[in-house]
Amino acid sequence: MGRRQRKPLAGILKDKASLLKAILSFRRATSSVHTTVIKATAHGQSPAPDHYISAVLTIGEESRQSARACISAIMDRLHSTRDARVALKCLTLLHYIFSKGSSILKEQLSVYPSAGGRNFLNLSKFRDGRDAESWNLSSWVRWYAGFLETNLSVSRLFEKDLVEIEEFVKLVEEICNCPDDVFINGRNLVNEIMNLVVEDYGFTQRQILVRICKCRERIDEMDSGEAREIFGYLKRMEECKEKLIKMFVNRKRNDEFWEKVKELKMEVEKMMAAPADVKRILAPPYALVALPYRNEWRSGVAVN
Repeated sequence: MGRRQRKPLAGILKDKASLLKAILSFRRATSSVHTTVIKATAHGQSPAPDHYISAVLTIGEESRQSARACISAIMDRLHSTRDARVALKCLTLLHYIFSKGSSILKEQLSVYPSAGGRNFLNLSKFRDGRDAESWNLSSWVRWYAGFLETNLSVSRLFEKDLVEIEEFVKLVEEICNCPDDVFINGRNLVNEIMNLVVEDYGFTQRQILVRICKCRERIDEMDSGEAREIFGYLKRMEECKEKLIKMFVNRKRNDEFWEKVKELKMEVEKMMAAPADVKRILAPPYALVALPYRNEWRSGVAVN
């Protein structure tokens, strides 16, 4: 009993020390940003109250300098803590910024760090071994950081209109890598995380459907190499189906989505299995085409 009471007390004292340090160590404007972030990521098992989340998101509406200070404060908090719950709250804040933040905040998040990097959150070795629950939550920290890294990477490509179906499949696979105890009820921090993730999954589904439609429109134009790639991506998607349906039961109706995945996979598979007695490439004059010769394929025939 006494041990259970000391844990929250220790967390309260740490938060108070962090607040005091923020007040004394920074200029007034920057100090305000740091104290807002600390309040939104305080020690404890419950998610941050909505007004603390809103206060952080409001920072990005002030100036680019404030937005930069906000991202920096969250990252400093994230990389200095050894508490799994605080780390999850920091990651959740980053997720809120990614999905609901102002354009200035999103911009500052997208360029952090300045040198870039795929694993910029760098939490693959995070461990909180104080007790069994903290140890289990550590796996959520590692997974959530990896998911956000992948999500942000896809977002950067999306802004440049460079996202292929493969990138969204990677994101779906990252969602499926979440710890198996996602199905345990009564864990508020985990529930908040999954409520955010399900929104990203819905967006990802829609983007994959768009690309499935495009693939079906040009399926007759695919060469064998591209067809094998598309088939591989769709197969990887279907391997995620069972866990995704279990994770998001009663949250999203996705029968149509999986039907579209199955239909395109069957069409591509049928095309790949079709006999290739004669393959003719439509080409401009004087281009090289491939023609069958005595049961062998030879190229180099010029057409005019």
